[in-house]
Amino acid sequence: KSDENTIAELLLDNLNDPSDSFRTKIKQLIKKLSDEKVLMPVNDEYKLQTKVGAEWEQEYIAQAVKINSSGDDQIHNLRKEKIIAFFNDKTKTINILQGISKQKRDFDIWDKETKPPTDYKLNVWIRDGWFENESVVMNEIRAEGANTPLAYAFVKKFRDSELKSEIIKYLAAGFAINAKGLPSNPEGEQAKKSMETRQGLAKIAIEELIFKICMEAVVYLAGGNKIETGTIRDNIENALNSLADRQFVDFKSKGDFKDWDKALAKALSGDPDALKRIGWDKEVKDHPVAIEILRFIGNNTKLGKEIRNHFTKAPYGWSQDAIDTIIVQLRNAEIISTPEPNINQAKIGIASFKKEVHILAASDKIKLRKIYQDAGISCKPSEEFLNSNAFLNKLKELASIVGGDAPKPEPLNIQFAKDIENLDGNERLVRILEEQEDLKSKFSEWSKKADVVAKREPQWRLLAELVNYANGDSSMDHLKSEIEAIRENRLLLQEPDPIQPKLVELTETLKKALNKLKEGYINLYDAKMKGLQENEYFNKLTPELKHTILYKHQLLAKPEIKPLDATTLLNQLQKASLYAWDTKIAALPGQFQSALEEAIAISAPKAKTYSLPRITINNQADIDAYVAEVKTELEALLKESSSIILK
Repeated sequence: KSDENTIAELLLDNLNDPSDSFRTKIKQLIKKLSDEKVLMPVNDEYKLQTKVGAEWEQEYIAQAVKINSSGDDQIHNLRKEKIIAFFNDKTKTINILQGISKQKRDFDIWDKETKPPTDYKLNVWIRDGWFENESVVMNEIRAEGANTPLAYAFVKKFRDSELKSEIIKYLAAGFAINAKGLPSNPEGEQAKKSMETRQGLAKIAIEELIFKICMEAVVYLAGGNKIETGTIRDNIENALNSLADRQFVDFKSKGDFKDWDKALAKALSGDPDALKRIGWDKEVKDHPVAIEILRFIGNNTKLGKEIRNHFTKAPYGWSQDAIDTIIVQLRNAEIISTPEPNINQAKIGIASFKKEVHILAASDKIKLRKIYQDAGISCKPSEEFLNSNAFLNKLKELASIVGGDAPKPEPLNIQFAKDIENLDGNERLVRILEEQEDLKSKFSEWSKKADVVAKREPQWRLLAELVNYANGDSSMDHLKSEIEAIRENRLLLQEPDPIQPKLVELTETLKKALNKLKEGYINLYDAKMKGLQENEYFNKLTPELKHTILYKHQLLAKPEIKPLDATTLLNQLQKASLYAWDTKIAALPGQFQSALEEAIAISAPKAKTYSLPRITINNQADIDAYVAEVKTELEALLKESSSIILK
């Protein structure tokens, strides 16, 4: 490799003498040849300058001249970027923990021209002597005052020409590489590598210079107090610790307690002594954090996230666990209320809270639990508000059962329940206590009526279904009118029960009508079956053929007359209405005739059947004509068959 060491070793002519001074001389000569563009560096080696390399060198020089004359912004931006990178690197291991609870404080290395915000994060504002005058910056720092939560790191304008030179080298090499593009031959590849090496060396030189410059930076607190405790990292850490106390002035005096997370877990479980986990044995309303939260809520309603946002920022800086613990305990103590029934840490942010005006005594809570118990609702202590929802919902449910569509009474007015439901916290519970007699009366009355509805409504549905099958019978018109009157007049709850007697009467009437039709069907069936069984042609068939014919023409069985209640009667009518039975009776002779014809076709295939035509006869001439026509048809039919069977 043609690096400095190899070149020096190849030029040694005496291996016995010390070579340090000789090697130093060779290194100086190589640098001189490189500066004169006789050699060009490629990584850690040196190559003879080529024609292509000279072209790259010309591009580099042109870019360097351009940057030096008009590239102040580029130089400034790169210098600023490297300075900020230095401070970010030096502070990445700093961990600011405030107070005995070791509350973690995040911080920013602020690199913008405008003043940083000081609500949540601590800030170290980086200022430098290239961009600003040091005396002006110092006057600004002093003018901020000793209580302003802000730290500064001022980077003085050291080694400016040297740093600028290396930045120009770095930028010019990069622009030259971009301008020349991808090489097309080995000489070009070598020239590009040489330029990349130059850029890399310049980068190293920049970072070394920035390190030396920034290590001399001075750290101040607003007001002008200079921090000189050690290295630049130590000074910044010391400043940030001071900033925490400046920025969050109400933290240590009001919210700095250990084990807020454990207290929160106890509070969420309903433990009234949850704050003992942080060493607080007084009432929750007297805790400093509680006092501030109640003051912030005032006479308004605040969302949990509003409370959190307000007290996690300056001047408080309290942990979310601390804020949530106090919110939950204030709610458990009924000092504040929320419509959210099952509060947990995930729901606190979206829940709304307001201060309670009414405070319930222990005896009031016992009365409430008794009201709920009488309504069949089990209520544990401290769950009075939660179970008020169940109580009101049960009242509304009873109202929906008792009133509604005919024949029920008109829908009941439940605006009173909605009015109570619209109240929050203890205000709702106080209203329930104030109206408890009316509420208990309604609950008792509606419960009884709901039981009646549960008994009669199925009977009404059955009655309403059955009456549909009485439509064609005028003898049932009075009954249908009485049933319709129950609907129109909403008489479901009337005493005595108007439904059961009508159901019994309608069932009996329909049952009689159905059984009468069945009897007519059975009598006709028996007569026709007897004739079929006595027929000579049917008797010639085997039992199997007889069964097949009867099955085909639906004559295997006849209906049975059985005892029927309303439900079984409805089932039968749904399968075959009274109209359908009339049709079945009318169709029965035809079914037997078809069965007989099929039997004849099997037993006497050459026999023919003949049905006398139906006509209207008015005189003797009509009789003579009819007889002549029948005679002619029978004679013609007899010629085609062995016999004729008259239907």
